[in-house]
Amino acid sequence: MEAVTTMAERDLRAQLSDALLKHVRRSSSTDRGDPSSYTEYEKARTRLFAIYSNSPHNLDESRFNAIIQDVEDACFASSKAAVDRHITVLNSPKSTANEISSSCYDLSFVHFRPWYQQERYYSADYFARRDGIRRLVEIIGSRPVREVLRYALSACWNFCSSDYRSRLLIREGILDVLKPLMKESSREEKRKCYGLLWGLLEFQDIQIQVVEFGFLDIFCKTIKDSDDMKDVELALGCTHCCCSNFRLHEQAIQSGLVDVIFSTCVKVIADFNYEYDEEDRLATIMLAYTGYNALASLCLHVNAKQRLETVHNRVHVCDGKVKDLIDNMDEKLQPMSDWMEKNDPDEIREREDGHYVWRYMRPFTVLLFGRHPVVRRMGAFAAANLMQGAENREICAREDGNSYAPIQCTAWGRDERARQWAKKAMSYIYADQSDPPPLQAICRYYISDNFERFSDSSLRRLPRVLQRSITPFDH
Repeated sequence: MEAVTTMAERDLRAQLSDALLKHVRRSSSTDRGDPSSYTEYEKARTRLFAIYSNSPHNLDESRFNAIIQDVEDACFASSKAAVDRHITVLNSPKSTANEISSSCYDLSFVHFRPWYQQERYYSADYFARRDGIRRLVEIIGSRPVREVLRYALSACWNFCSSDYRSRLLIREGILDVLKPLMKESSREEKRKCYGLLWGLLEFQDIQIQVVEFGFLDIFCKTIKDSDDMKDVELALGCTHCCCSNFRLHEQAIQSGLVDVIFSTCVKVIADFNYEYDEEDRLATIMLAYTGYNALASLCLHVNAKQRLETVHNRVHVCDGKVKDLIDNMDEKLQPMSDWMEKNDPDEIREREDGHYVWRYMRPFTVLLFGRHPVVRRMGAFAAANLMQGAENREICAREDGNSYAPIQCTAWGRDERARQWAKKAMSYIYADQSDPPPLQAICRYYISDNFERFSDSSLRRLPRVLQRSITPFDH
């Protein structure tokens, strides 16, 4: 049996090495890398584990992972040695500021990017195994000289290319050191803080934690007071992530966020200069797109709150700024509707492609079940942009079993503009998915699209599963 295991391990090492080298060749073929090749490498590892974990090989998961680690260590020996040198620099009390900033720069732009290349993926994981992230957070928290701080923030930002690494960074205390920096540091450092935070804020538990830390007030201040479009865009990006969490909606509305987003977007669009260079033009469009998605998310919540007493036979008292948003929703959403008529989802894709990597599609697709037609239109506009990306389609396909469903339903809806954008999105999806949406999704969309036609008593007679599903903040 021992001989069989030894032979199996040798065979496994050979197959892993072959799969890894194929991925390295493909992922290094372009500057950005080939994301599909990494997926293929992951599938190869999963397939080989299924083979070698069964009799007669009987390799357990820990031994299998140890063999993978050995193979990757051997394949990327030069990267491992380079990361070791940078770890030594970061940990040495004798290192100068120039040496530390140089190591942070190399880690950020040489060893962590582009993450689609397996060698960069390996370098980031190996850096984490050596407790490098803990040391980076310590350096940032010590308020080093500007150049060191800038490149240390960049290294953390580029490190967060997976859910595991993002959560590792959070566990090491990055939120504790970011808050004072976002209040007091220079513009360039603030931008890096916002960019890093935006990537972390797609996790719902982190959204709640960030708001509890008091970051929402910092976002509002930047959106209101900054005269730089990039700063405002980044702050709105973080805000949009928080607004996609139904547990934070009422707090966000009562904080005055609706008026801040509304006035900022209206002002930016009113001041839009058609003589802007291409970069400023796209930044302006992206700023409005991000802000309006956040506003649509908050309106989605308010529509549901209005109907809670209808569906669940209980009273919800809306007051303060929530009541103001209910009373003035058409007025707040009209500029959003006008903006969508003047812009094209392809322009958003031009800005996002290569710059934005989303972990979840749900914050956008849930808008398609909104009660207000402009909210649904915003969801369709976003889908027409996002579904052009193969990675986004893959995310959408695996969320909730099939998050294509609301897009398919919208393509059959009454609103002509939303239907047009949804069909555009579906033109990219059909290559991957041709199954019809689930019946529950069809019913849910029909109810949302025709809510005003239902009496209170007819809503209460709906099956309980539909009563739950038509309340957007149950997601």
